Amino acid sequence: MKKIILILLIVCNYSCTGQKMSSNLNCNIITTSDLKEFDSLIRNIDTTKLFKDVFQDFENIKDGVLFYRLASGNQYGYFTMFNLENSKIYCQKFSKDFNKKISVNEKDNKIILAEINLIKKPNTFYYKQCSADSIDFIYLLVIKKEGKIISKYLAHSYNDSFEDEKNIDMQSIKNIFEIAYRYSFK
Repeated sequence: MKKIILILLIVCNYSCTGQKMSSNLNCNIITTSDLKEFDSLIRNIDTTKLFKDVFQDFENIKDGVLFYRLASGNQYGYFTMFNLENSKIYCQKFSKDFNKKISVNEKDNKIILAEINLIKKPNTFYYKQCSADSIDFIYLLVIKKEGKIISKYLAHSYNDSFEDEKNIDMQSIKNIFEIAYRYSFK
């Protein structure tokens, strides 16, 4: 509980100050198994109807990935949803102004399926906390398997350095995050 209060204070502090990201940050991955604790971090990220509707739609998916990207100054974020149906991944992008289906290539399809199945510690949620979190971007990744959320990852910056290289689940999340990030721009 102390960690979550500290995280909330840090997020609020940086939300108010508008500090820019430094290229040389000291970052840590904070882990929790408490979904309510983690969700308290994201509760006020986006309060739009679109955000609520997309998350409601994601609840109906049995296996899949939801990626959310919000840029500073934008009221609405961008969603990229991957849905597994009949051993194939389907991708759909949402925003306030568009709803677009995207083909997932076979290589990315296999990687997403494999990485979801490699996650060994379900109900583990991650928050990337850096010495100076940016408010320029917010990234949220949600992974579901067999109708249950098995992992979530929240970050305020995109880079390919996930600190805990020995954590197999973090490596799987990193690989899914990279694909979702790439597809969010297609």
